[in-house]
Amino acid sequence: SVVVPTAAFGVAGSVFVFGTGSMQEDLIAGFIATVVAATLMYPVDTMKTRVQVGKKPINAKGLRGLYKGMGFSLARKCPEKAAYIAIGRMIRSMVLAGRNLEGLTLREMAYNWMMAAAI
Repeated sequence: SVVVPTAAFGVAGSVFVFGTGSMQEDLIAGFIATVVAATLMYPVDTMKTRVQVGKKPINAKGLRGLYKGMGFSLARKCPEKAAYIAIGRMIRSMVLAGRNLEGLTLREMAYNWMMAAAI
């Protein structure tokens, strides 16, 4: 169940985060990618969870019921994924370009990358 949402985030991220952009553009792209991926995958995950606990996948509320609680999920995921994409791309571009590395140690780069994943 983890592979499908991760793949969706990767595909959406690749579509919206293509080329080199500013930090602000990368944050916006990460935010949009998260909204698109979550909108596509949230109902699937909701149905999977309902089946696992022995309930009908679609209840009387229909399609609207499949999206119940998505706002809280987006409020948690959007900042995390936006920061992850923006900081990850910044570090990757620095490493690939071989510039601005004098001021950052490998430890500092790894720390920034992990902070983006932990937010």
